[in-house]
Amino acid sequence: MSGPPITIGWDHDPETCAVLPLDDYERDRRRREKTQLLVPRSVREEWMTDAGYARSQVQDAMRGAARDRAHRDHSCRVANSAVRRTAEEVSESARRKFKRWTGGVGRDSELYDQWRERGNAPWMGLE
Repeated sequence: MSGPPITIGWDHDPETCAVLPLDDYERDRRRREKTQLLVPRSVREEWMTDAGYARSQVQDAMRGAARDRAHRDHSCRVANSAVRRTAEEVSESARRKFKRWTGGVGRDSELYDQWRERGNAPWMGLE
């Protein structure tokens, strides 16, 4: 989504605001589709200029929103890669333990000892 970000503010003019009992509002309101909640960029820009914001201020807000979005995306990628790495490490560890438990493969140190006993030590051929 592009364009200036908008938020709900708490400043209001009591003269122009209607007061409704919350229960009545909730009972009578209809659910809106997600597409009905999106405000087009041109409308948001118009709201901002009508509210007295300069074009440069709107552009600064757009750049700030883009920067924040990029930071969120980066955080998600980093978190997902860390989770994936941890999951892979756990999976590999479980596979190794299962193989040892079923008699498939011993520990690395056991394999090294077996290799040395067979005379395959690296220093054997250097004499």
